[in-house]
Amino acid sequence: MIELGHHVIREAFTYAKRRQDLNLPPIIIHVNLSSVQVADPTLLPLVKGLIQDYGIPGHYIGFEITESMVLEDMELAKHVLNRLKDLGICIAIDDFGTGFSSLNQLKNLPVDLLKIDKSFVMDLERDPDDKMIVEAITAMAHKLNLQVTAEGIETEQQLDFLAKIHCDLGQGYLVAKALPEALFNALPQAITETIEAQKKSALH
Repeated sequence: MIELGHHVIREAFTYAKRRQDLNLPPIIIHVNLSSVQVADPTLLPLVKGLIQDYGIPGHYIGFEITESMVLEDMELAKHVLNRLKDLGICIAIDDFGTGFSSLNQLKNLPVDLLKIDKSFVMDLERDPDDKMIVEAITAMAHKLNLQVTAEGIETEQQLDFLAKIHCDLGQGYLVAKALPEALFNALPQAITETIEAQKKSALH
């Protein structure tokens, strides 16, 4: 697990460097961390070294943890995440709402982003309870100065509701499926061309 985790983190920095060399817009590349990785004493030196070696600012890398992982060792998680935060790393809680997070945890952890689990998003059109939960999580996060990402967006209706409640970010098949690197790198140009085409169409 540790060796594989190190490989994935290195790949994130390597790709960020390739984007930089290609003069592509910088993005935040998120990597999932397991409890084993958080407890690994080589994690922080690895990340510090990669920031120096690749010349990639820490704020272009994000690490995602789960609520249950934090509960395993709150003090350790707090220490490690604070040190990562000192390097500029974005800290996100993945699958939020499926564990047992408390407001006290959110207050004490250096979290930047909550990712609402797709189980609450998939039935937004039909389930009023899911609507209230997603809206409440978004409002709470904003009160705590956190951003919110909704996972698993697959329909325009879901996207419209999330936009209405001012959800900051979204991911899912409606936004984009997993893409090979070359196609992903072409996304900024494709988006620009689509916007320009829409503008021309509106003028006629």
